[in-house]
Amino acid sequence: MTKSQLLALVFAFILRHHLSKTCLQDLLSILCSLIPNCIPKSKYSFYKEFSQPSTKVILHYKCPVCESYLGEDLSLDQVFFCEFCQAHFTAKRCYKSKDYFLTSSIEQQLKNNLEGTNLWDHIEKTKSNLSNINENGVRGEVFTGANYNQDELKKFLNSGDNVSVTFSTDGISMSKSTPFEIWPIVLTINELDFTNKSRFVILSTLWFGPKKPTSETFFHPFITELRRLFSDGFVWVRNRISRKTKVVSVIGVLDAPARAKVANYHQHNGEFGCGYCLERGKRVPKGDGTVQIYPLVNPLPPCRTHASTLALATDAINNPRVNHIMGVKGPSILFLLPGFNLITGLIPDYMHCLLLGVVYQFLDLWLNTVGKAYYIKKASFIDEILLNIFPPNEIRRTPRSVEQISLWAIILFPSCIILSASLQILSTLVVISKCI
Repeated sequence: MTKSQLLALVFAFILRHHLSKTCLQDLLSILCSLIPNCIPKSKYSFYKEFSQPSTKVILHYKCPVCESYLGEDLSLDQVFFCEFCQAHFTAKRCYKSKDYFLTSSIEQQLKNNLEGTNLWDHIEKTKSNLSNINENGVRGEVFTGANYNQDELKKFLNSGDNVSVTFSTDGISMSKSTPFEIWPIVLTINELDFTNKSRFVILSTLWFGPKKPTSETFFHPFITELRRLFSDGFVWVRNRISRKTKVVSVIGVLDAPARAKVANYHQHNGEFGCGYCLERGKRVPKGDGTVQIYPLVNPLPPCRTHASTLALATDAINNPRVNHIMGVKGPSILFLLPGFNLITGLIPDYMHCLLLGVVYQFLDLWLNTVGKAYYIKKASFIDEILLNIFPPNEIRRTPRSVEQISLWAIILFPSCIILSASLQILSTLVVISKCI
């Protein structure tokens, strides 16, 4: 556990149990007695850890009827006009009905980190090593990928002290007994290695409520600020040297339902539901209903492009009688994000598609489909391979037995990719040995 995590736990404990100042001091003393210097000894030092430069939290109001974006909070007396509902709403009414969400300045958070931490040292180190990394053909971090090394993006990053970011969002349910969810938009800096990305996470937007957010409203402040940071940038000072940094977002990480919602096309269970190609798919019976499948076809269907998707979105808007055109229901707000490609920028979700999708399905087929040709009756040999794997540092937990698969954390599933590769190598060796 890191110091930051311990501080957060203690602070949550204070809020949960309404600790007095004397009780807090006693708690800090006990912790420091058990593990010296694990946490500040005094109340003053403890609270000082939470008094670092912060950014102002801004309220943004949405229409109580249609949830369209109304505007930023200036005063409770201001009046908003909803163009869709043709109605007026006061900020006070929206505030009382909790029709608002929160944002925090991306610029200010970046500026605080660039001026007050060693963030820029890590970014400069990565940028200076990019040419060596690309020559070696190594693939791993975002900055080693083909899309990252396109000429247009490289020109932008090399023209000054500029950076690129990845945004992500997903819903977090507060409990199983309530539909209330929290949706954050968080940013990570691409010009950082794996170990440093989590140290400099930026929280841009926070949506909360019983309904999933409306994409156009939810992303409005985020895209407005990123458009300004892309064109104008911001100035920051370090070691008495003034620098100017511009920001571009080139990658979005969302799960399949959220990706379809934000991009404004059909989900995977609908016609033309693939966000990367123009395969129609077909409905087949399953149980009491039907499911959408995408069988392999030859030749392969054409891939979607940013330009063709924009054209389809324009056609969909001009033809209100149709529900969609090749899966595209209309324009996406991400079209307004400069430097962002709607197709290649919204990458497949590694966690859901690969770890909890393909990997979990293979494990389920191997271990639970009794009587099938691929069923593994005695899975002890899998444990022998799995428990002897030495995972890379990106996998923060050691492998566990397949008998405890129901207790696995998501971070353990990458070990099974290594396992699958090991089994492939093993089966190949068996075949070779038979041929010799």
